[in-house]
Amino acid sequence: LGSTEPITLREGAEFDFDHLLARLVELAYVRVDMVGKRGEFAVRGGILDVFPTTADHPVRVEFWGDEITEQRAFAVADQRSQPEVDASVQVVA
Repeated sequence: LGSTEPITLREGAEFDFDHLLARLVELAYVRVDMVGKRGEFAVRGGILDVFPTTADHPVRVEFWGDEITEQRAFAVADQRSQPEVDASVQVVA
């Protein structure tokens, strides 16, 4: 895992969505219905919820096609958005 490149998510970046999901699995993230703890991700349509192992809150990443159009942190308890997320989010193993 030490040589595995992290995934950097930021608005305007483009990713092949299916490849991104495969990369999350390679980084040992677990796909779930609803994100509740670090190391999990969930997918609903063009929305990816991911809880990076180094973050305080999970992040909701919205895609339009292959482009990230918006991302914001949210609370696990009620799934409500938190104040603005940093310009980029790193997903690491």
